[in-house]
Amino acid sequence: MIKLQFACFLITGFILVRYTRLSRICPTANTSAAFRLLLCVSFIETIFDMVTAYSVNSHSVPLRLNDLFHCLFLLSIDALMYCAYVYFLSSLPNVKSYKWNRRIVRVLFILNMVVVTLTMPLLEYAQGESTAYSIGVPVYACFVMALFYVILLASMLVSNWSKASGPQRENSITIILAMGLVAIVQFIFPETLITALVPAFISMASYVNQEDPLRLKYNMEKEQLRKELNSINESITSRQDDPSINYVIDVDVVGQDAPLQLNCANVLFVESDRNYVNIKMLEDGVLKELQLRDTMKSFEERVLYRTDLMRVHRAFIINISKVCHVEGNLVTLDGCERRIPVSRSYRRDFMDIIS
Repeated sequence: MIKLQFACFLITGFILVRYTRLSRICPTANTSAAFRLLLCVSFIETIFDMVTAYSVNSHSVPLRLNDLFHCLFLLSIDALMYCAYVYFLSSLPNVKSYKWNRRIVRVLFILNMVVVTLTMPLLEYAQGESTAYSIGVPVYACFVMALFYVILLASMLVSNWSKASGPQRENSITIILAMGLVAIVQFIFPETLITALVPAFISMASYVNQEDPLRLKYNMEKEQLRKELNSINESITSRQDDPSINYVIDVDVVGQDAPLQLNCANVLFVESDRNYVNIKMLEDGVLKELQLRDTMKSFEERVLYRTDLMRVHRAFIINISKVCHVEGNLVTLDGCERRIPVSRSYRRDFMDIIS
């Protein structure tokens, strides 16, 4: 008799507990106050739905207590629809333009709660083939308000369709269909007692599509990382437009007797090779490679603080002005297909200089 209501109660309760726990674990996630209110009201509505489904079929429950339970149940339905509207409104990009809309809906919400409360003496109980159910003016008032909210939310969704994101559209459609279809079925077949599906569907769809704290935190960190990478790449591009430092040093090239003058501005990267260093450089658009009789430490000390050459790895020195892209711990240099690794011990200094 109350299996459906109890299942919906478990669903909304599980989502409420999980959302509360994850909100504490992920305090930086941009959680919604409107959703928290909707979730609490959904849970309360399923409780009253379950209680009334039992009390209307139990002869041991006094009539006045049964009336009280039904009054609270109908009021919770009205509150649920209003909270769904508030949550729907909070996700719209131009929420400020609905100022008068909010005032009118708030007045209708209060008015409907007054009508339900005052007309409770007109509530009747009927016996169907499989279960008893309530009918009368208070119930019809809730049906009318449900139809009003469905039309209102549908019109708001259509007018904001192009501005809404994919998850917002999916969530909005779920809310509208849940309220509309359940209201129609419940009105035509009053003994079905399926109103508990509304809070269950709304809570589940909103949580999955928009309000999961883990998903919000992931999206927030992803967006922050995207901005940082864009900033770094923009900084790299701006550095490439600046004239590089022209610093010439004498180097001993393997296979040559006389020292060679090396313009460090043309160097792409330097790679350690035991007691030698291999230099990859770009001169007049042509890639060249030199092997020097030198150690990595000695070469680094010669160019340190004088050029754009920087140590980024135990085995690599790169030209900062030639960096064109950074992806994770790999750096791509302009004019060279090889990607150079940046070790953990040098990463912080490298990122500080790049940014």
